[in-house]
Amino acid sequence: MQQAEKTKSAQVILDMLTENTGRHMLDSGSIYGYNYDANQTIDQKPRAWIADGSPTINIYHHLNSSLWHDEDTQASFDAFVKENDPDNDTSWEDLLDAWCKHHKHDAKSGDITYNYDNLLSTGFMWFDIELYDGNDIVCIRTHNGCDIRGGYSAPRFFEPRHFDFADMLNINTVVLYCDAPECDLSVTNDYGDGKWRDRDDAVQAINEDNDGNLLCPKCGNILKADIVF
Repeated sequence: MQQAEKTKSAQVILDMLTENTGRHMLDSGSIYGYNYDANQTIDQKPRAWIADGSPTINIYHHLNSSLWHDEDTQASFDAFVKENDPDNDTSWEDLLDAWCKHHKHDAKSGDITYNYDNLLSTGFMWFDIELYDGNDIVCIRTHNGCDIRGGYSAPRFFEPRHFDFADMLNINTVVLYCDAPECDLSVTNDYGDGKWRDRDDAVQAINEDNDGNLLCPKCGNILKADIVF
């Protein structure tokens, strides 16, 4: 049962990230492209990678490691939208607000990842919601367009996979590790001070080569990256 739920959640997240949110003549997509195009194979990419000397967190794996899809809440919202927006001319923000008021849910807070330092491959906005029965969920809308001002997916609803939704917002922490047989270095930047610390909490200097790779300070091997969960 657990594996089936995980597969469903992964598919919902992939569908959200690849949802075509349209194109606008005034945005920069014709130059830089759109995230929903770039995300078509996001599930086949590593959990994290290093390019140009910087780690990147794969948003697909990050969300799938942090969240379960809430099918019941999703069905409730989708039914409300179908009944109250038959002409498809109401914004998602207004529909979310009306749905919360109709069911007496408490929309407590929300924000967008672009307002924080982060290593995500794609950004998202979120809304913390306390349901009428007291359970907390989160609504996610991924940024599938180009310019930050628009191009966000339809709302999807999730529960925390681990302890709380703080895991979902762990968007700037990665693990760098060396997989050379003679080396077991692993460092993380979870202190938030820009330094890399190993398992003994010792600061390690991570250098970059001319190709944008990060190098192991112990053996010189090219480091790989992974997400926390």
